[in-house]
Amino acid sequence: MADKKLSRAYAPPVPAGQVVNWIGSPPETAGVLPLLGEGFNGVHFPELLLQHGDAVLPTKAPVDGVYPVVGHGQQGDVHKVSNDTDVNFDEIIYDIGETVRGFRVAGNTIIVWGYYGKVWGSTDGGNNFTLLPAYLNSGSPGNQTRNRSIGDIQHGNGVWLADFGGYFAINRNDILNPADWVALPVNMGGLVSGTTYSTHKIATDGNGNWLVAGSYHQFAWTTDDWVTINLTTQPNGSNGASLKIPFPQNSNYYNNSFCWCSDDGVFFAASEYQNEIMRSDDGMVTWAPITLRFNTGSNTFINPQSIVDMGNGHYMVMYSSQYCAESFDMGLTWVRRASYLGLGSSIYSLSADKKGVLLVTRYNGSYEVFTSKNDGQTFGAAIPQAINYSKPPLYWRDAWYAVNGFTLVRSLNGYVRTEWELTS
Repeated sequence: MADKKLSRAYAPPVPAGQVVNWIGSPPETAGVLPLLGEGFNGVHFPELLLQHGDAVLPTKAPVDGVYPVVGHGQQGDVHKVSNDTDVNFDEIIYDIGETVRGFRVAGNTIIVWGYYGKVWGSTDGGNNFTLLPAYLNSGSPGNQTRNRSIGDIQHGNGVWLADFGGYFAINRNDILNPADWVALPVNMGGLVSGTTYSTHKIATDGNGNWLVAGSYHQFAWTTDDWVTINLTTQPNGSNGASLKIPFPQNSNYYNNSFCWCSDDGVFFAASEYQNEIMRSDDGMVTWAPITLRFNTGSNTFINPQSIVDMGNGHYMVMYSSQYCAESFDMGLTWVRRASYLGLGSSIYSLSADKKGVLLVTRYNGSYEVFTSKNDGQTFGAAIPQAINYSKPPLYWRDAWYAVNGFTLVRSLNGYVRTEWELTS
């Protein structure tokens, strides 16, 4: 497409790095310039102008071949360019004053937690945070390491569920209202040895179906967002096939289980030392076994360390900081990848934006991030970043978020996209 000739300028852009957020349509991209081909509510154009300056182009038709553009600060031409940037977590979003143990996002809501039950929430995209009830009213006594902070928290169908080592808190309404955080029965009322020590403890498809993994091959499950809590029978070596999540091996049933669900509603569940992973794509009605440990070639018997949904039925899984595989058909079949994804040494977490970018974290004397911009097929060089490699970055509201000590940090870089750029 031909370049566009600009008309006169009216106001310069604000200094680089200044961010202006607003409430409006579309809320999930508030404060972020729409991608090529996307529209935006014209009432927010002044805010777009303040934040992005010369990157803002209105959709007004040209007059005599000249496109009027307000706010680029100078006269000149614009043309389409492909911006290819690497992540740079240089912007502090919030400092909680103590070590951040983790965070989770959904919609405009973000929940950040520290130690000893402290949890903060924001419902305006991270502009303002509120200290929430200690342990989210879950009843956790905080007398063990595993129940002093959130072990896992998931959101689906308007419901938040947090696990403090077997003590559960659920919120069906406003996360900022203390009374809306309600305790569920400890260990979901009957998980024999509590919740799993594995990374992936809670899974939901966002349609009312949930799993909570136990320390044995045992699960709590629901099809109505925990209005009803069901428990699978603890396997005893003979009844494994009759469980809600079958146990085809029928041995070593007293090991930690795990569960995970993709964004398109495919559940996976299994337990340590079990040869097969179970898969369900019909809301947990039926389950079928898939390949041994996702065909990663892992020679360990633990559960997955990191699983990520890259979009369009493309998933990737990692065991033991080394063994990886990916699926292109919603988890039916899995293709083994090179050890460490060919990156040379132990890697820790996988994070995807579902737009082609995959981040891999590593500690190799310093904290590092590898970036792939083609869905994990190839990677660039390691980039030192001051973020906690054990807390996977999350892509939210057109930016990457991560943990750095006491702070939640953000990178507005780390993408490949085509947009307009001014040339004088």
